[in-house]
Amino acid sequence: MKTSEFVFIVISPPDILKSETMHLLKMLDAGLQYFHIRKPGKSPEEIRKYISGIDSRYHSRLILHQAFELAAEFGVGGLHLNAKNSKAGFRRSFQPGVHRLSASFHSLSQIKSSRRKYNYVFLSPAFDSISKVGYLGKGLFPIPEWVLKKDMKVIALGGITPERISLVKKSGYSGIGMLGFIWESADPVAQFRLAQEVIS
Repeated sequence: MKTSEFVFIVISPPDILKSETMHLLKMLDAGLQYFHIRKPGKSPEEIRKYISGIDSRYHSRLILHQAFELAAEFGVGGLHLNAKNSKAGFRRSFQPGVHRLSASFHSLSQIKSSRRKYNYVFLSPAFDSISKVGYLGKGLFPIPEWVLKKDMKVIALGGITPERISLVKKSGYSGIGMLGFIWESADPVAQFRLAQEVIS
């Protein structure tokens, strides 16, 4: 991944939606860079079935938020750490150089105090969440110089819409993550393409 590349990440809806895999495959075909599989409450077997429905040529673009034991089985591209998933499972599954590592943070100070090296991190919520009612945005924090020294990308998450992408870029973020804008729509693929066009 080039340093100057603006990263576009889509996060799965928490529940498995009708035609979700079909929509996802179309987004991957159209160039989706990374897809985060976040399905709280789903068992490892349900996650295994979900990944099995995705063409293996795209598995390196998948990032797991859970069921880390499936990482080697499917050759996924990375693992994502947050306050709820298993750090023990991560230690057993993560292979530097094979997997990307990402995490979720809610302030720049949390990022600064973290000693672990990440490929990229989510900083949220930037704006009022589309998918979580009452989850209010904190605004876009200008990305400071010390982040660049960490050689880490900061991804804006929370209430991201195409109209806000230019502001995200101007604030120094390295990319965006989308969930509600994509999945709370009758045509997720059209939403993806709209955001993709604005980025490019």
